[in-house]
Amino acid sequence: MTKVSVACGIILSLALSGCRGHGGSGSSGEVTVVKVPEGSGGEVLDVVVKPFTGKALEPSEFSALEETFCTDVQNAKSGKQLNVKCPSVVLSMLSLQEDKIKFGSCEEEACLAEMGKATKASLILVVTIAQVGETYVVTANVADGETGKSKLRLNQEVNTSKKEDLLPALKTLADKLAAEL
Repeated sequence: MTKVSVACGIILSLALSGCRGHGGSGSSGEVTVVKVPEGSGGEVLDVVVKPFTGKALEPSEFSALEETFCTDVQNAKSGKQLNVKCPSVVLSMLSLQEDKIKFGSCEEEACLAEMGKATKASLILVVTIAQVGETYVVTANVADGETGKSKLRLNQEVNTSKKEDLLPALKTLADKLAAEL
């Protein structure tokens, strides 16, 4: 059984860097879901995916994973219609260079709310990839596009040092994410 530290300070935290104390070992593929109760939105959800962050991969590797993840979320079965916009699309939507820079780096509620309004997003996905020893931990935080507050957090552990094993883990995470929305 794989354990993921869910109580990493505050559930609304949007950065994996505050999570320490990972424990346990075992099989890969376990998804941990932490849902913050709140009313549901409309039938169509405009979902914006922020550029992936973390120190586990090179920036060029993140770009390829972002596109795959966006496609996986868009194609996943969900009770709602998801209109997913990848970082490359979102950057083309933003007119000011300042907004483009801010979009890639903002993680605070106020900043996420500002970016949500600028991109007309219902939800913003903040994805981080970290590596602890031979284990990758992918965290997806779903923030409300209007308030910037965290609504859902998913963790996916991959017990391998092979980067290519992240693709099936991202697909699993996308499926779980779509089911929870």
